[in-house]
Amino acid sequence: MDIRFKYNIFQDYLRGLDTLTRRRSYLNTRSVVSFRLFLPIKTFLLKSELIYNIKKLWDLVEKDIIKRLEENDVEIHDTQITVFIVSMGVEGKYNEISRKIWARYYKCGGEIEFITTIVHELVHVYYADSKKVFDDVEDQVDDVIEKIKMKDLISKKYLKKYSIGQDELAPNELE
Repeated sequence: MDIRFKYNIFQDYLRGLDTLTRRRSYLNTRSVVSFRLFLPIKTFLLKSELIYNIKKLWDLVEKDIIKRLEENDVEIHDTQITVFIVSMGVEGKYNEISRKIWARYYKCGGEIEFITTIVHELVHVYYADSKKVFDDVEDQVDDVIEKIKMKDLISKKYLKKYSIGQDELAPNELE
């Protein structure tokens, strides 16, 4: 698994604009942060610390994630996947062709929710890679995420050490 974490203010604004322009399609989504002009600027200022801490957390759990995914018949590929950290939009979004994932970081969900979002989107990408097609792909992905018990992977001592948090970021703000 070759995961690269990046922050790009342009990508962040694109996610926010996507949320703004596709507002109706996100009304029933579990968690959305609507467009805010200055939120990506704050995230941009914190990007080095944010990427460092997320990478440290990822490195701590990556081997266990791979093992648990493989135990659930998810075929892991070594091609590079870029994870863009964003502050707006839905929790996660993926593009299997460009090998990109956009994952929203916010304090309310914290690092466990953030890492879970990344793994959720990775399963989508790996299912697309292996040509696994389900009528209910979202249910299948959710089932895998439930089975691998993400909350058991990250200890509280690591969360405390690597937490960066952003108080302004909160779920369910699109009304």
